[in-house]
Amino acid sequence: MFPPPPSQQHGPSAPYATVAGVDTSHESAPFKRVKIVFHNPMHRPCSVTRYVLTWPGGKKPAEPERFQLAARDARERSLRVHPNDGDLSTLTTEVATVALETECNGSSQAIYVGTPVPTSSAR
Repeated sequence: MFPPPPSQQHGPSAPYATVAGVDTSHESAPFKRVKIVFHNPMHRPCSVTRYVLTWPGGKKPAEPERFQLAARDARERSLRVHPNDGDLSTLTTEVATVALETECNGSSQAIYVGTPVPTSSAR
C-alpha cells in the first residue's frame, strides 16, 4: 500500500515515519498539507507520542494526542504547515524528514528519523 523505505535506512525493530506527499492549499491563507505515513514493523503495538517534520527551510513539531500503531501496521496522518513554520517553497516530499518519538510496551522513548524515499524524479 505505502512504499517502504530502503531497508538499509531502518532496522526491522524500529517504528519510523515517511513523508508520502506534500500538497499546496487552494485557500486564501497559504499552507501546505503534508501526508505522513507511520510504520510499525515490530511484532507488538507502539504509541507515537511526538513527531517533528523537518526540511531545509524549516521545522514543524507536532505533539498530537498519543496515538497507537498496531503491530506490523502503517497509519497515515496529515499535518498543516504554515509560513511561520519555515519556507514553504522548499518543503517537498524528496527533502522532508520526520523524527519520531515512540513508546513500545513501556520501554523508554526513542527518536527514529525517517529519511526521504527516493522518487523516480529525484534519481
